[in-house]
Amino acid sequence: MSYSARDRELVMRIVGRLPVIVAGCVSLLSGFLFVDDAKAAGAGMPLGGFRFYPTLDVAANYDDNVYRTQVKNADLFFSETPGFTLQSGWSRNELDLFGWLAATQYASLTAENNTNWAIGSNGRLDIYKGLDFTLDASYSVGHDQRGQPNLSQLAESPTEFSSVHTNGQLSYHPYRFSLSVGGSYDRILYDPTLLIDGLPPLNNADRNYELYAGFVKGAYEFSPGYAGYVQINYQDQIYNLKFDSNGLERANDGYQAEVGVQMLVTNLIKGQVYVGYYEEKYHAPLVGVAGPDYGATLDYTLSDFWTFHLIAAHSLTPTTVAGASTENDQSVTFVVDYSVLRDVTIVGLASYLNDTLSGTSRVDQAIQGHLGLNYVLNSHAEVDLAYSYTHYASTLEGQGYSDHTVGLTLKLQQ
Repeated sequence: MSYSARDRELVMRIVGRLPVIVAGCVSLLSGFLFVDDAKAAGAGMPLGGFRFYPTLDVAANYDDNVYRTQVKNADLFFSETPGFTLQSGWSRNELDLFGWLAATQYASLTAENNTNWAIGSNGRLDIYKGLDFTLDASYSVGHDQRGQPNLSQLAESPTEFSSVHTNGQLSYHPYRFSLSVGGSYDRILYDPTLLIDGLPPLNNADRNYELYAGFVKGAYEFSPGYAGYVQINYQDQIYNLKFDSNGLERANDGYQAEVGVQMLVTNLIKGQVYVGYYEEKYHAPLVGVAGPDYGATLDYTLSDFWTFHLIAAHSLTPTTVAGASTENDQSVTFVVDYSVLRDVTIVGLASYLNDTLSGTSRVDQAIQGHLGLNYVLNSHAEVDLAYSYTHYASTLEGQGYSDHTVGLTLKLQQ
């Protein structure tokens, strides 16, 4: 569990929970790799000391259960996602800017139409050999995903929210030893949720919060390709309203200690594995949570044709569900890439999520499978064809559902 993982938090909030993430995750991952390949090949457009990388994804999709409920409502939807990265090419220091916009339109269920976007920057100041300071900041707008416990099934449309994020880190890394200290600030604000049948909207002011986090990390490369590390995180979450709509005080704070190994065993195996302990304290009658913590991201390249990815994660997700302190999420995702031809890759994915709403008897579980085909037309264009299936079960009656989604995406970049 990490309190300062900006990229994962951004994806989680924009695309939604794991059952819907997987298809989007594969698409996002292939898009990021596409840009990285272009950078490695020297693509993009030079702008003084910078290089500009524009992208555009255009997709057509079919979803047989848009509302993620037991009674299905199917629809076609289309999306357009322009984006850019402006990357410096300096020998010392670094400054990057990025931005993207994702507009989605439904053919019939037009209340589901939404536009998510983000803009931000990250930079590095090289103070001295082995000593640097990094800073990143971003502003984003997203929407709650259908099927989330925090979004009512009576919602007329997904709830919009905005997020401000900034993160700073000072790192000292001589030959084998490294020491890092840093902190982050996040502010999340939710719009009211419009309800069906003329019901009064939900205010959502009790969901707005600020999150302050800090960490210290020490690492040592004990063998070529292997580095052990110890990290301690602390976070303090403050809600704008002292009490939520159920009369509960949701402000909380906690810590996490972890011990892990970062690996780069040639180019065949790379990743990170850690174990640890976490504790989060809440105001009574909300119950605190504590216990073993873990996480893993592993990539294994078996050959030029086969690549395997394993992601295991534990996280705490804020919630205002009555009686619940937090959403205690545990997930595992396994991805296989098979290169049929030089320009054709088949992607298979299986994932499992267990979401316990701490302090209640509610437990949600999700299983998803994904099968995709990626065809690289040239260095500027590729096509994705994908199918995803989700089965979602809950101990709370009426919350389970199943969903099938198919989509075709054209990805373009300079």
